[in-house]
Amino acid sequence: MLRKWAFRAVLLYLLLGIFFYAYLYFLADSSLPHVYKGSSADPETFMNGRELMLSEEYSKIKNLLFFLSTPYEWLFYFLILILGVSRSFERWSQATSKFRILQTAVYLFWLSLLSNVVIFPFQYISYRISRSYDISTQSFSQWMKDELTDFWVNYLTMFIIITVLYWLIRKFPKRWWLAAWSLSVPFTIFMMFIQPVLIDPLYNDFTPLKDKVLEAKILSIAQQANIPAEHVYEVDMSSKTNSLNAYVTGVGSNSRIVLWDTTINKLSEKEILFVMAHEMAHYVEKHIYIGIALYLA
Repeated sequence: MLRKWAFRAVLLYLLLGIFFYAYLYFLADSSLPHVYKGSSADPETFMNGRELMLSEEYSKIKNLLFFLSTPYEWLFYFLILILGVSRSFERWSQATSKFRILQTAVYLFWLSLLSNVVIFPFQYISYRISRSYDISTQSFSQWMKDELTDFWVNYLTMFIIITVLYWLIRKFPKRWWLAAWSLSVPFTIFMMFIQPVLIDPLYNDFTPLKDKVLEAKILSIAQQANIPAEHVYEVDMSSKTNSLNAYVTGVGSNSRIVLWDTTINKLSEKEILFVMAHEMAHYVEKHIYIGIALYLA
């Protein structure tokens, strides 16, 4: 019976993959609405034919990988559950220690390790595609360093969550799910608060913006938007990518305005200020808080 469920799950995933491939490559209409033809929103006004072709190719491949990788992860967890792999991890953890918290740590380590090994092909293919389209500039060793950082950050975060979750299950046997959801509210806000100052610097070097004239102009816009920021930071992304970006992140006093160095190097001052005004609008319109609320809901 379990083998039948495993076969059905794999078959369903394959059919889902065929559907997404057919939709992205044959059924989806990627043409620009006629009303925007010739406007500043029309890619043909600032990209040549080859750039348009490469952009569409890259977009299709990345979208396909995205829609395949998420259900692939679901399939993985389903299979290790029904095929007894999870039970084996449980036995190993129980043989390691008599303390429940250490058992949880051991079980989660093996689960996280196997999960990363199984999902690694998707991540590597995505990395190689970004390299081949000249989006990523990262060496393989730099990329692997980020992947390992990801592994340990996610492992430690999940260990805290699961430890608290088990405690809540023992404390509130019938309403643990409600208690867990209630705790997720301050936890999520706390993570948003510490991410700019503790987590993001694990991946990149953040320094105050060197161009003080530009910083003053950006902070002037921020002041008009009531964004509590005293500095603008630039982050060294040119060692990883050729793409451009900027963002406003964090909550309350930990709000940060960040510019990628690629954006600074490739855009004019006027263009940078336009980009920053757009990013600040996300903050002003409270998109961060709306996103947190939807996540919690």
